[in-house]
Amino acid sequence: MLIKNDGTLTEIPSDFLNKATEFCNSMGCSSVIYDIYDPQDSEHTELTVTDCGYAE
Repeated sequence: MLIKNDGTLTEIPSDFLNKATEFCNSMGCSSVIYDIYDPQDSEHTELTVTDCGYAE
């Protein structure tokens, strides 16, 4: 789940990768980092999306 700026959680939409890639390209950056919540991992987790659509 994505962690929003106000700390609430929201489902990751099906078109998330496309929109994140488009956002990254429109801003001229090489990657965008999102905070995500993984119920199986209590540590802080980040999702990085690159300008070519790769997510890690």
